[in-house]
Amino acid sequence: MNSLRARFFLWLSISLIAVVALAWVGGMLAARTLTETYIHTRLEHDAENLLLALDFDTAGRARLDAARIAPIYQRVFSGHYFVVVTPRDTLRSRSLWDETISAPAGTPEDRAFHMQGPQDLPMLALLMRYEKSGQPVEILIAEDVSEFQELAQRYLVGFGLAGALLLLLLLALLQVLVRHSLRPVRATVSQLRAMQAGEREVIDTRVPDEIAPLTREINNLNRSHTRRLERSRTALGNLAHAIKTPLALARQSLQDLPEARRRDLDEAIDRIDQSVSRELKRARLAGGALARHRIPTRELLQDLAGVLDRIHGERALRFDIDIPTEHVLIGDAADLSELFGNALDNAAKWARHRVRVRCADTATRHCIYIEDDGPGIDEAESAQLLERGARLDENVPGHGLGLAIMQDIVKEYGGELALERSALGGLGLRICLPRQGEGWA
Repeated sequence: MNSLRARFFLWLSISLIAVVALAWVGGMLAARTLTETYIHTRLEHDAENLLLALDFDTAGRARLDAARIAPIYQRVFSGHYFVVVTPRDTLRSRSLWDETISAPAGTPEDRAFHMQGPQDLPMLALLMRYEKSGQPVEILIAEDVSEFQELAQRYLVGFGLAGALLLLLLLALLQVLVRHSLRPVRATVSQLRAMQAGEREVIDTRVPDEIAPLTREINNLNRSHTRRLERSRTALGNLAHAIKTPLALARQSLQDLPEARRRDLDEAIDRIDQSVSRELKRARLAGGALARHRIPTRELLQDLAGVLDRIHGERALRFDIDIPTEHVLIGDAADLSELFGNALDNAAKWARHRVRVRCADTATRHCIYIEDDGPGIDEAESAQLLERGARLDENVPGHGLGLAIMQDIVKEYGGELALERSALGGLGLRICLPRQGEGWA
């Protein structure tokens, strides 16, 4: 269970259920205790009245004054019974009729106990021992508690239903409280997604103390990454200048060498220059940066097409940018310019008259198709060209130029690059990038 809300709700629900269950058990025990205490008190009072009603004649025989005995003990099977035991006599209440009751052996004095009475009804009984007129007296008095038990049962059922209803209301309230308490977390997640989509630079740190350190560290990480990327690009630009200048001087110094020697060294310098350029471009990729930007796709492609149109002006190429104005890509501007600049340059180099760019987005990806009406390549050559690009081999003329860095950029963004036959007759290049950062490293 990875959801914090589910965990909170589960454990708090268990706690509430435990509290309600304990309240129910406590209510049951309290009702039983109160009932037995009340009956115990009444039995004690009735036993004392029986002791007052008890008298002995001159022969020592026990007798009870009927006027002092409560009428309920005179009614047969009334649920109230007594037995008075003296050394010479045993006196029973008229309510017992022809039955009797007795206390188990070893029953302590003045302590209520449960027993089965007449008609197998549950009884609460009390055994009292006294001394009157110099003779020991034992009084066993009992009361039917079946009605009290039924009342207690109805009370417990009602209490249980009320407790269940209260529990449902508390669980509903708990759900609302948990959802409300986790609102700052959801807001932070939403801000993180907005940051990843390039819609904001930082996330709000005005959050509860428990997640405030996390938000601050994310902001610090993002700023640190941005500064590191800027320093890296600056340093790489300086490095590229430092390397290319000596290479240019070396190429100029080849003019005085024999033709064959000059051609070999010139090819070697070209390979060095290409390798250095490729690695520097790869090192400059932002790819996995936390904060990206919303790049208008149509505007980006039109700017790149304008540059290429000036470069290939004498060929009068037509660039059809069939991209909606509102279409945007999320990423680093330099990365996307490098990616689509290489793709358009490749198409322009091989196109006869026309280069077409269109989009066909899916639910999870932005897919950009770049097609030309050039000679194209067959399916086997497409697979071979991609394989070479994956090995960073840019020595293949034509469509192989720049393919390695394009694959690196697409891979950094968790996308897909494919070569296919164009409807225009030439090569079709399909570039798919995740929507709103889904799948990015």
